Amino acid sequence: MCGIVAVFPKKNFKVNKIVLKKIIDSLSHRGPDGEGIAIEDWYGLAHKRLSIIDLKKSSQPFYSLDNRYSITFNGEIYNYLEIRSDLIKMGYTFKSKGDTEVIINAFDKWGIESFNIFEGMFAFVLVDNKKYTAYAVRDQLGIKPLFYLETNEGIVFSSEIKAFLNIKNLSINEKKIYEQIMYRYISGEETIYNDVKRVNAGNYIQIQREEEKRNYEYYNHLDTLSKPTSYIDYEKIEYELDNSIIRHTRSDVGYNIQLSGGLDSSYITALLSKNDSNIRTYSVALEDANSEKKYQDYIKNKYGTKHFELVLNENDFIGSLEKATWHMDMPVIHGACVFLMLLCIYAKETSKVILTGEGADELFLGYSRYIRSTLSKTSETIKDLKVPPYLIPNIWKFKTLKNTLRYDELKNISILGNISQLENMLNKEIKKIGSYSYRRVNSFSFLNQLTYIDQTRYLQSLLERQDRMSMAGSVETRVPFCNVKLFKILNQIIPEEKIKNKTQKRILKQIASKYFPDNFINRKKMGFVLPYNVWLNNSKGLGSYLDLLSDSKFINQGYFNHKYINFLIDEHRKKISDNSKLLLRLIFFEVWKRKFINSNIIDNSNVNLFYNN
Repeated sequence: MCGIVAVFPKKNFKVNKIVLKKIIDSLSHRGPDGEGIAIEDWYGLAHKRLSIIDLKKSSQPFYSLDNRYSITFNGEIYNYLEIRSDLIKMGYTFKSKGDTEVIINAFDKWGIESFNIFEGMFAFVLVDNKKYTAYAVRDQLGIKPLFYLETNEGIVFSSEIKAFLNIKNLSINEKKIYEQIMYRYISGEETIYNDVKRVNAGNYIQIQREEEKRNYEYYNHLDTLSKPTSYIDYEKIEYELDNSIIRHTRSDVGYNIQLSGGLDSSYITALLSKNDSNIRTYSVALEDANSEKKYQDYIKNKYGTKHFELVLNENDFIGSLEKATWHMDMPVIHGACVFLMLLCIYAKETSKVILTGEGADELFLGYSRYIRSTLSKTSETIKDLKVPPYLIPNIWKFKTLKNTLRYDELKNISILGNISQLENMLNKEIKKIGSYSYRRVNSFSFLNQLTYIDQTRYLQSLLERQDRMSMAGSVETRVPFCNVKLFKILNQIIPEEKIKNKTQKRILKQIASKYFPDNFINRKKMGFVLPYNVWLNNSKGLGSYLDLLSDSKFINQGYFNHKYINFLIDEHRKKISDNSKLLLRLIFFEVWKRKFINSNIIDNSNVNLFYNN
């Protein structure tokens, strides 16, 4: 993985190379192994390299043999060897052995159709110097990031938002505060910043010299969920999954595995141990407790991995929260981001590559909310009968059902929190202008609709977290479950079949049964749980951050309902209620705001990226 920047000035403007270097230097953590800058008549490309494959000959920006094409590329194309072989048979020649040149020659052969041929994680800007046309492209699932900022003088693309601070102070997109607090992530093209947008997954932006940019979709995830059947081809799924995992190990610098102890990372470890006796696994453990530690120990012992355990505590969390926020470019979506960053920094000692099980829950339906979503049919029946919510028993088994009667079902299940409490934290104006929309598909079942939202929205937040936190340590995270072929295959199965008999991740569990016993596979999903409740009650620890929520800077911004927030703080401190997850959303927001909004953390005074010709 790498850091990329591409700039395209408008008519009568040129690129300032000194400023372009300053911009790319702010992404040095993404690529400490090399740097390249190329300035042409109507554009500039810059690159920071983390060398993984073809260490000596794939430096960037990269030019084709005839100089027609140039590219700055971040990511990996895992089927590049197969594509390369096909292109050689067609008469193409190569001056390198990496995947960067494969992108160029594939585009020369197949044009924009090549984007769907690539299997991997990628974000690149490719320029056709003959046609004066450029393409800013992002992979089908959105594994690799690509943002852009438009000014009166031109357009700038970057792997990370912080790069834009070199040329402009950024301000809050107030219309998106509601979505940020409610969902902890902003989906789609818009971001928490005014003027900064993201290239959507499966999209590309076409830039032609002295013309307006155009946005196109080359991959429609919705199509993969259309016309599902009940048939499950276990052999095909296992073959594609195993093939994806093996391809994700292609590297000239080896690899590590992020071992959580869950089924996903354990499956990766089990498969790769069949042909590799020197596997390295990494995990995080808490000083106080770690519910998954015994499963991590079980896997490391079963497969004889060289295991590294990073033991962390509350002080580690506090000491690295601001650094994690800086690398996220946005409010931290989950406290685990901090420990993920520290784990990647630790793992860098043995390899620049780490494999993780991210994406398996969205692919195989592993969240408990998929089981809860089956209540939607019951709620629809009760609505038709006009049964008021107060007649439904107020016990835990019926809470989800009661909420589906009060709120939109999809919103209730996907929001991962108490809607009324979250909304009460916001002031009326923010709720009024706030927006969150998702595409409803009338032909979809409720569960299929929820699957679509998770795969195109929630998964995006997890992938952005993986990218930023690993890149903070100059490490490339690879996610073999996030394979576009796998999503196409699994999405053609009726989602209700994937959780048949209320069994989450049923298909993967069946495939994994050849490696693990039943009590390992069918245990209750726990995940990595941090003791926020305890930490926030430590006034000398994380609890000190509650003071931010009483500070005049926080109050005067006018986004929140301070009377209600003070009530939540008081309840929490008196141990009347555990409000830690609610309060942390506000803390993470405020830590981010103070670091990025009008903070002058990067001096951009008297800086002009574009100058008059």
